Amino acid sequence: MPNGAAGPVELHVQSDDLKKLYAAAKAAPGTLQIELRRGMREAGTASVLAVKRAASWSSRIPGAVRAQPFFTAKRAGVRIIVDAKKAPEGRPLEHGGKQGNFRHPVFGSPHRTRQQWAWVNQPAHPFFYAAIERNVEVEIAMRAVMARVANDLGL
Repeated sequence: MPNGAAGPVELHVQSDDLKKLYAAAKAAPGTLQIELRRGMREAGTASVLAVKRAASWSSRIPGAVRAQPFFTAKRAGVRIIVDAKKAPEGRPLEHGGKQGNFRHPVFGSPHRTRQQWAWVNQPAHPFFYAAIERNVEVEIAMRAVMARVANDLGL
């Protein structure tokens, strides 16, 4: 999505081994599927905290950051998400991880065209990608969760 577009700012961490493990846990009796989901969410905690610290200058962005495990037929992993409904300024301020400026309207009006609105430049304040790049613990934590569940499955 282009800068300023609606939607969450996301990072996907995924593994083919995780997809296979989830399929095995899904077929197994008990709560291994729940344990795997919970473990994946916890694996993303370090990255969530890193993004929250990097965005501590904002009053809304830290509260909008969360980890969400996902399992589909083709992919499995954990997403680190900045919820656009809770912090719509997240994506424009991230500016694709680049410094610089972005433009936005100050007072939009339905009675005027977009060209007639008052537009301003605002400095970007990247917080997401830089924090994620410095935080490599998520993959280590994912592998630990996968090993624990695989051991429980007898794999």
